[in-house]
Formats: sequence, structure tokens, C-alpha cells
Amino acid sequence: AEQRAISHGIKVNNYKDSKSISQDFPFLNYPEESQGMFESTPSGHINPRELIKAQLKVVKKNNGDIIQEVVKSVTYKKECVLVKTSNGHVYRAGKIIFAMGAFTNHFGLIKRRLDLSLKSETVIIAQLDNDEAE
Repeated sequence: AEQRAISHGIKVNNYKDSKSISQDFPFLNYPEESQGMFESTPSGHINPRELIKAQLKVVKKNNGDIIQEVVKSVTYKKECVLVKTSNGHVYRAGKIIFAMGAFTNHFGLIKRRLDLSLKSETVIIAQLDNDEAE
């Protein structure tokens, strides 16, 4: 983790024992042999359940359909996208939104792998050409 932080230019405080952790975080209790690493602002934590609720709310607000099934395959056609699920259903759509998080590049569901880096923020900044943006 320390090498990843360095390679990504992330500033962290390393704690070699529980006493050093307790100095900065007296409200936490760790076993004596504990070590730790802390990244300050802008890091934080995201409650996954609340994130999903917010994402679903945005989809509904924008008249999207929410289908809670496991996607097995995605076929990209010129006129549409076909989505097959593990339930055997096939859905046809003009656009789809993937909310796969850390699994974005797995399972062969997107046309091409994204060049993603491990970061503390959950923001993706992408450069698109005009066709992709359209």
C-alpha cells in the first residue's frame, strides 16, 4: 500500500505501531502489534448502500429503467445495445449505464478496457473524441 501511495503521489501518514495510531486517533482502539496508513483530505469513506440509493434516484429522475438482474453479456449493435441476463432475459436499449465500480474492466462487458488507476477518489476523468462524446 505504501508503494502504491508513493507511485500515485498520494500523501499518507504511516503508523508503525498502535501507540502512534492512538496519538492521532485516541477514539480508536487497536491491538498493540497494529500498523496503519492514513490519507487525509480529500479522502474519506463512501457508504456503498447510500451511493447505490443515490445512483438509483438519479436514474429514476431521468426516466431510466432499473433492471436488477445479473448481466451475462452485452452485444453492441449499430442501432442498439443488447443486454442478456442470467435470468435469460434480453433487453434492447439505445444507451446503458454501467455501475460496476472496481469491476469495470472485468467480465468482458465493455467494448474496450479503460485505463484506470487506483485512486482514493471515486471520480473518473475521461477524454473522449467527438464520436465517443456524441
